[in-house]
Amino acid sequence: MPLAWYGWSRGAWSMRDGATNPSLGLWMGVALKYLLVRGKGYSSLVAWVSVAGLTLGVAALVAVISVMNGLGSEIESRVLGNLAHVFVQREPEQISAQQFDERIAAIKRNPQVQAGFEFVEAGGVVSLGSGVHPILVYAAGEDGLPWLPDFQPSGELEGLVLGSSLADYFAVRLGDYLRIVLVGSQGKTQALRERVTGIFETRSDLDYSLVFLPLERFSGLANIGRKGVRLVVKDPLQTPALIQDWTSQGMLDGLRVEDWTATQGELVRVLGMERVIMFSLLMMIVVIAALNLVAGQAMLVSEKQSEIAILQTMGAGGGLIERTFLAYGGLVALFGTFLGLALGVVLATQSNQILQWIRDLLGVDVLAGSWFQSLPYQVRATDLVTIGGLSLLISLFACILPARRASRLSPADHLG
Repeated sequence: MPLAWYGWSRGAWSMRDGATNPSLGLWMGVALKYLLVRGKGYSSLVAWVSVAGLTLGVAALVAVISVMNGLGSEIESRVLGNLAHVFVQREPEQISAQQFDERIAAIKRNPQVQAGFEFVEAGGVVSLGSGVHPILVYAAGEDGLPWLPDFQPSGELEGLVLGSSLADYFAVRLGDYLRIVLVGSQGKTQALRERVTGIFETRSDLDYSLVFLPLERFSGLANIGRKGVRLVVKDPLQTPALIQDWTSQGMLDGLRVEDWTATQGELVRVLGMERVIMFSLLMMIVVIAALNLVAGQAMLVSEKQSEIAILQTMGAGGGLIERTFLAYGGLVALFGTFLGLALGVVLATQSNQILQWIRDLLGVDVLAGSWFQSLPYQVRATDLVTIGGLSLLISLFACILPARRASRLSPADHLG
């Protein structure tokens, strides 16, 4: 094993601890040789098996987390797109209509508030013949329609607008009439006969229960529905913090305020919890793959005992030997991690094509019965950095014990 291969020449560098730092090319060159040059034992095979294991583990983690990010964001956007981020009502006994308008105008000037518009929400039932179905009624003016993101109906907004699933349930088309009974406070009800002028589709449960009516339908109805102002904020997840800030400034005095977290906050928390649990479970695959490095390096140390002894007799200290084997494990971890990140991104971005292949080969439609026609995904740079960093960190920790064992070998026991 010629010393020139390591880039070491007499007098240029000292390999003993405590002297001038040894050349990076020395211990990195030895690590590359052990990894790339095929030896007589199985350590090289185990090393590349470790690379393959890390690659598959990291790729699975990236692909699954990216798809879960997409699914979670899609569900959140569909839910939050059809719910009032903040719903503000006036307490007539505490604040006048003019004061209410002034407070709303001040709130709308907040840069985090995108819009505010008059809004009515009411419960009731819709009937046709003997069929009856409970509904949630939304009513807004023209200024509010652009801020209902999932509300893009086919048809006109002049009359009753139904969800597609509800329209299928009653087998109605544009121009048909339905009877609606609205339920107000103190058991008061109001019956309306409305013509179906539009059908929308959110691809969520709201398609079974949500209907829309023009705001003027409620102008003459007292004690029917909740009437107030619906606010749209830029980041719905920051809604509780905004409300707390407005409360501390006294802007909500005399107002009744509700936000989306009262009804759907648990859903968002569950989605976040699912992502954390799935991340933790899949990270175990990476941990198991990283532990293969221990076996691979232990075999390498056993195979290279005589070479380690020769380096020690020539002046290589324990620190250089330890760094050499840590570099070897680090190279294996780098190869596996970066190959896994690349493969995971490819799997995530091509997930719909993969599902199409499964559908063509096996005749199984994975998305059948769901609200999704295609599989959403979101590849986030922060996830890639986190997964890559944890994979490298775990792998390097796994390499420490074999590297220390190599640095403590006695040359006298392995030269002969």
